[in-house]
Amino acid sequence: MKWAAALCLGVALPSLIGNVNDRGRPVVRIELPGRDTGFLAVVDTGFNGQLFLAADDAGALGMPSTGLRSSAEVAGGVRQQVDEAIAVIMWMGRERRVEVLLDLDRQQPKRADDPIALVGTRLLSSPMLLIDFTAGTVEIEGR
Repeated sequence: MKWAAALCLGVALPSLIGNVNDRGRPVVRIELPGRDTGFLAVVDTGFNGQLFLAADDAGALGMPSTGLRSSAEVAGGVRQQVDEAIAVIMWMGRERRVEVLLDLDRQQPKRADDPIALVGTRLLSSPMLLIDFTAGTVEIEGR
């Protein structure tokens, strides 16, 4: 039990804290290194990639397409064409290079506080995910 041992030794584990938003979605804020801006992302355990964003949002954040296009299965088992991008984000207190799938479909207008991305299980492969819907808290904690 590395986690318990770290607690006993007083070692601070890296973590990412979020909340359950007013629509009942577990949300975390993703920061971009060297930039004052970040973005909100829904933690989606049904998505097995790293990040999924609309192509327009990704471009505005400086995540241009690599020019590679592939097919991905999205909600409801529908397959759609996606572009791929590489981005550097702050993850668990460190810079991390991640693969981003870019949704090419036009997006509906969003509220300013709406999440624009999905965080998938490939970013959750070593941390522990704790979602308390009653308390409205989300915590992604390193091990």
